[in-house]
Amino acid sequence: MSPDNWPSDSVCKRIRDVWALAHGSSNPGEAASAFTVLKRLQTDLGLNDVELAFIAEYTEKRPAGSRDGMLEQPLDNPFELILHTFDRKRIILPLERKVTVALWVLHTYVFRQFLHSPRLIVRSLEAETGKTLLMCLLRELTYHPLLTGDASAATIYYRLKEFPDTTFLIDETEHSTHLWGADTTFLSVFDNGYRDGIPAHRVIGGKLVEFPCFGPLALAGVVKRRYSKQMLSRSYVIDTQQSSEGEDELFPNDPECATVRDFIREWAPTFRRPKDCKLLFRGRARNIWRVAIEIADTLGYGATARAAAMALHRPGDDPAILSLFDIRTIFVQRGIDRIWTPELLEALHGLEDGHWDEFWGINEDEDVHRLKKSELYALLKTKSIVSRSVPKNIDGQRVFNKGFYAKQFEPVWQDLFGDTLAQSSKIISLPRHAKRHTGGTE
Repeated sequence: MSPDNWPSDSVCKRIRDVWALAHGSSNPGEAASAFTVLKRLQTDLGLNDVELAFIAEYTEKRPAGSRDGMLEQPLDNPFELILHTFDRKRIILPLERKVTVALWVLHTYVFRQFLHSPRLIVRSLEAETGKTLLMCLLRELTYHPLLTGDASAATIYYRLKEFPDTTFLIDETEHSTHLWGADTTFLSVFDNGYRDGIPAHRVIGGKLVEFPCFGPLALAGVVKRRYSKQMLSRSYVIDTQQSSEGEDELFPNDPECATVRDFIREWAPTFRRPKDCKLLFRGRARNIWRVAIEIADTLGYGATARAAAMALHRPGDDPAILSLFDIRTIFVQRGIDRIWTPELLEALHGLEDGHWDEFWGINEDEDVHRLKKSELYALLKTKSIVSRSVPKNIDGQRVFNKGFYAKQFEPVWQDLFGDTLAQSSKIISLPRHAKRHTGGTE
């Protein structure tokens, strides 16, 4: 969402005021009423959770105006400045992905304050989706960048030994023999460099030499083979798609980007991790999103970052678990208690971040294709969920078709995600309610 198609200033201020009541009122009744109004505003305006949170937090910083402030170049917040630059350089991505990449850029300047450095994977199923433009822009904005078309494990750890704060940006990974070849050395550096304190060791001239691995790393490429589960679990994954708006030219040493980079360099020494930060998820997902959320919290965009994390996070890589996660999303978004199988398949195919129209097969060993009915049934059968004859009233007639009731899924949703449809449908999926994904209260 670009500021030039934001709601009017008066509507943005309305969102800000209702948001403040919904999240800050000590009166439970007042807060609940505000959430109802917020939900109605969100639906009427066609905003997703990230857009809603961003408008509320951005407008809070600019009581005198919202759209006009963002359309002008903001100079008081590095996060806003990076988003502004993305728009100026025509990076065409949904807001949740722009938010995530912007926070990843900032982390390259302060990553040594964290135990983990999340990887960034920019991928697509086809060429010409803006991946290289994004990587070139990252070269202009990140800390001590090295943009290359390929890099071996040795390249990384020799470079880090000489320049330990390097940000590696590896483009065109579909052609990489190091990433997709039989040698797993690059993968081990990718994994080890995600966590501080796990160096690589080589015997050189009869002596054991230690090489650092820890540091920011981004990959971009057309997906011709599936990324391994351990790579995806350590990464922010940004999917790109073809856009009719085209690319602008971005030359090295772009003066506008240099100004932004200088501003970030001034911000970086002032950054201190917040002492009290409400996080999301569990395990490795918690570790990687901690970085973005803590940085965002210090800049006044914690709710936006949490909403982006909720939008992009996928619960593991098991297609059966993913299908249950996305089916729950469909039931919640539509506010329904039953669905026919053709409707469910169509809804799954239409989920922007679901990738059910780019399915690799149940065993991940087939050519990419749209999820089939037989595959959906097989995935759900692993959790003992089978289709039933489901009635609906159509034009006054009771019509039956194969499908599913929400109540069939609710025990599994409760076990896997910590909530049921009834609990989910009462809320807007905003950060303060995200504890259902964490297994408990922070």
